[in-house]
Amino acid sequence: MSVQRTACWRRHGERWLGRLVLGALLLSVTTCGESSTEGGVSLPPIFVTATGPAPLLPNAQLLLQGSGFVAGNLATHEVTFTGTVDGEPIPTLRYSGTQLDDGHLSVQLDDALWRSGFEELGLFEATMTIRRFDTAGSFINSRRFPLTILLARSVTPRLDRPEELGGKRYIGDEISLSGDGFVQAAEGLTVLSFRGTLAPGDGTLIAIADLEVPIRVINPWLRTAASFRLTADVFGVRPGRFTGTVRPVNILPSGARFEGPSADVDIDLEPPIITGISPTVATRGQILRIEGRGFAEADGQLEVATVLLFDGEFAPRRGPVEVYSGAEPLVFFPESVRNNAELAVALRVEVTESNQLEGLGARAGTLRGRLRALVLSGEDAIEGPSKEIVLEIGNPLQIVDVRFLPAFDKALWRFGLLAERSAVIDRIFEVLARDYAGLNLRFVGNTPTDNVDFAVVEVAGPDPNGGDLFGLDNTVGKDIGNLRFDDVIGGFNADTRALDYAAYGGIFVEEMLTFSPSLSDRQLSSPRFDDIFAELLPDLGGTPAAAGESARDDARGEQVRLAARVLGNLIGSTIVHEVGHTLGLTAEAGRIHNEGDNPGWIMDAGSLRPFEERAEIDGQGPGVFSPANRTYLESVLPIDGPAHR
Repeated sequence: MSVQRTACWRRHGERWLGRLVLGALLLSVTTCGESSTEGGVSLPPIFVTATGPAPLLPNAQLLLQGSGFVAGNLATHEVTFTGTVDGEPIPTLRYSGTQLDDGHLSVQLDDALWRSGFEELGLFEATMTIRRFDTAGSFINSRRFPLTILLARSVTPRLDRPEELGGKRYIGDEISLSGDGFVQAAEGLTVLSFRGTLAPGDGTLIAIADLEVPIRVINPWLRTAASFRLTADVFGVRPGRFTGTVRPVNILPSGARFEGPSADVDIDLEPPIITGISPTVATRGQILRIEGRGFAEADGQLEVATVLLFDGEFAPRRGPVEVYSGAEPLVFFPESVRNNAELAVALRVEVTESNQLEGLGARAGTLRGRLRALVLSGEDAIEGPSKEIVLEIGNPLQIVDVRFLPAFDKALWRFGLLAERSAVIDRIFEVLARDYAGLNLRFVGNTPTDNVDFAVVEVAGPDPNGGDLFGLDNTVGKDIGNLRFDDVIGGFNADTRALDYAAYGGIFVEEMLTFSPSLSDRQLSSPRFDDIFAELLPDLGGTPAAAGESARDDARGEQVRLAARVLGNLIGSTIVHEVGHTLGLTAEAGRIHNEGDNPGWIMDAGSLRPFEERAEIDGQGPGVFSPANRTYLESVLPIDGPAHR
């Protein structure tokens, strides 16, 4: 604080301190104020228990803490102030309030309060009125509160513990600072000004003069804590030591600068380091987490990136050992960087022009050697120490994400089974797990977050192709060998349309209503469908299942349970069939389905798979893969032994 401001504080501080304490008591006790209500809108009452930050600077964001603040789609807040600055009346000020959450409201001020005649510090005593209006602009209610808060034209920053800057530091470190007088973004900018020398470790010295690094306030209520990230544009990426001074400086929108006291600081800049890798057993497409410190996030503007280099060998379970060393290491390009301490790396596999797979993860085996991080920044390339790793690569695991679209719920409603949604979905997954048991394939109900290479099946309602199909694999080209792991059965495929095929893929649950002979004259319709579903189907005069009915120990409960199970069987069997196509079935050249009619074979043509077989009733079903189909699936998705699961 300058001498002038210190003197100002001494002249008026005692008087202000007494008023501030009284204002705080009033604010914490007199929180009900006055209120009025119009229009019959029911909203929670507003209470204000605290304000900040203090002191307030021109263009500050005044924060109100309390309760009862509502979102803009319910009401808007108008905040007005009527009062005095240092005892002199000021015109009424009016601002809009923005709800941060139900307990916080922000008010963006302008410089009107600071047009009064006070010197450096002023005491603002006012009545604060918060008015609420509905979305049409009609008045709802208002509440009044006393407000006493200190105003300042500027503040001078200081660092209480400059040693927080020093010691070992890595690129990307988030460095927290304690002190006081840091300004908010709307009020200006606080920077750290560095002066000294940087010794990169190669015998040279680099002079650092007036290097200014912006810092940001951590808590908008306070001016006592700030932080900044040690990015590559501060001291570069080369290891070394900075020796010199640091000084906090506030720069106001007018350009005025207020410099705090300087302090000595020593910073040791370390190279990137790897401390661990997880998991240590992975498969194709899986994301590995590389832990450490000093990883720089890719930034094209700063010309900064981090890659990983591996020296060692990959020993596949079958085939020759692959060696990586020297000028030809195995290079990993991270998917993302989190807080400079974790890299995400995916075992990505590509299909070559010769229809072969390449990339770590294409084959099972063991990767053994040393891994190091390389940080690139402009012309600089800094390698950290290497870390010994052993990574077991398992047989490729095919993941299939089953997504239930909104149209699925409409289809359940038409079946009278919306209340049994969970039971139907549970049965679908039971069928999928059973039919693909013994294969390296997993069905999931949520988009994987630990894998970048997975297939998708969309379960919807009617067939948008207009073909009355139960399901359609709309991917292009027969994937014999299951080289693609990212097929999507769903949506629109322009490539498929270009080949004059039906372009919309997915599982079309509403079309399964055509199994009813009362609703359709299709060849596959069966009286057994009506026996099972007619009691529930609104289209057949049935009463939809209600929540809890399936738990009843009577005929109605049994009927609901049977219908949910059968619908799960119908949908599950259709998914099994369409996923089989994406895996390359049938594997015979030029054939899409099995040859002829083979009762109980999943990959027979749809017209040859009767309702009873799909529904698994009357002693028919469940469907199975033909011996040739099964042998093929086991060859493309061999399951790992217990040691590699």
